[in-house]
Amino acid sequence: MHDTPEPAPHDALAESGPVSSWRDFHSRVEAAMAVLAAEPADLWLVDADFAQWPLGRRSVMEALHRWAVAPSRHRITVLAGGYDGVARCHPRWVAWQRTWGHRVRCWQAPAECAADLKPTLILGQSLALRVAEPRMGTGWWTRESARIANWRAEIDAILQRSEEAPSSSPLGL
Repeated sequence: MHDTPEPAPHDALAESGPVSSWRDFHSRVEAAMAVLAAEPADLWLVDADFAQWPLGRRSVMEALHRWAVAPSRHRITVLAGGYDGVARCHPRWVAWQRTWGHRVRCWQAPAECAADLKPTLILGQSLALRVAEPRMGTGWWTRESARIANWRAEIDAILQRSEEAPSSSPLGL
């Protein structure tokens, strides 16, 4: 049985469409990070634990570094249900975040919201990815401004009830 080929990263964000699997999500995250590096913007990353994300991949880390050294004032906002697994799953991200923590704000969602956080990436106002079914890694990606605004509003509502992650955490937040 042959798997359906995943879209190439340069084609992965051409228009809105379904996210078919975690592998597809990873490809689209990498493509979004390439866009972030080329066109710096604010970035929002949301998940209960980020266990399925490709945050430690070399391409993602290189894109984050290019974003960080670009002459801009953009920020990354991270909203998680918990950060315990991040250090274990993404040590490259942790090292990068220690260096660039002044541009990264990490928030801890309230316990009653944590389990319901949908894996979401929002890049400025230009594109977004969301996993709606975490067991399968399926969801949606879009460039539709109305959908992006709705997802941002959902995140903002949770952020208003969240606390900034403690500075004494192993992430150096």
